[in-house]
Amino acid sequence: MGYWFCANLDQGEILCAKVWDVLIGLQVAWNNEIKKIMVESDSAIGEQLILMIVKNVEWPEQFPFKPQDFQRFDESSDSVFYEAPRFVTHIDDPAIAALTKYYSKVFPPSNTAGVSHFPPGYKQERIIGMGMNEEELKHNPVLTKYAVQDLNVSPKLPFEDNSFHIITNVVSVDYVTKPLDVFKEMCRILKSFRSPLNEFNLAKISANSFSNRCSWTKPISIWTSTSDADHALLAGAYFHYAGGFEPPQGARLLFCSSNINQLK
Repeated sequence: MGYWFCANLDQGEILCAKVWDVLIGLQVAWNNEIKKIMVESDSAIGEQLILMIVKNVEWPEQFPFKPQDFQRFDESSDSVFYEAPRFVTHIDDPAIAALTKYYSKVFPPSNTAGVSHFPPGYKQERIIGMGMNEEELKHNPVLTKYAVQDLNVSPKLPFEDNSFHIITNVVSVDYVTKPLDVFKEMCRILKSFRSPLNEFNLAKISANSFSNRCSWTKPISIWTSTSDADHALLAGAYFHYAGGFEPPQGARLLFCSSNINQLK
C-alpha cells in the first residue's frame, strides 16, 4: 500500500521543498497510525545545514547590514506592546524538550532544583532574568532576580564585567534592533569557563535559540524577509562583529516532530 500527495508551496528554495516533503509524509504516516518509519532523502545538506552554515564563513571586514535591516513593521513602543503579560510558551512542547535537553549538556553544574526551559533539577545561586514584562518575570520560578529593561532603547546591561558563566536567549534575538550593542554587552558581562560547547577550552558562552515562529509585526525586517539558514548566518554575524567571542557554532535541535535552531 502506498500514499501519494502533492502540495503547492508557491515559490521558495529547493531545500525548503524537500523538508516539507518529509514533514507531510510523516504527518500522513502519523494520521494513519504508522509508527515505524524510515525516512530517505537525497538532501543530506538539510540535516547539516544549521551546523555548517556558520562554519568557515569569510566575513566581510565591516558589519554588512544597513540600519533599515533592523526596522520593524510596528515601530510603536515595545513597552506598550508588552505591557499586558502573556503567560504562554512561544515554542511548542517538543521544541522546549529539545532545548532543555541541549541545555543539560552545556550548562555549568547545578546545585539545587529548578524549572523553566532549564533542565529539571537545575538552579544556581544566581539566575537573573531580563524581559519587558514584570509579571511574566515574577512568575518564572527558576529566577533568583530579574530586571525589566527594553534593550532596544537601552542596550547597556546593568551588570558588572565578567559576572556570568552563560547567557541564554530564547526566541528573542529576532526582535533586537541594536544587536551589536547588545552582543558587545553580553561579551562584557560574561566570564570564560570550560564548556563542552567549546571542547572544554576556556570561552565565553552564550546560547541563542530561535525558531520559525514570531510575532510578525515586531521582528526586524531582515529576519522576516529571509530563511532559517539566513537567520543562522545573521545570528552568527552578531557574535563575530561584536568581538570577544570564539567563532560561532550552530546546532539543529530535534525532538519528535519539532525543531529549533541554536547559535552559540
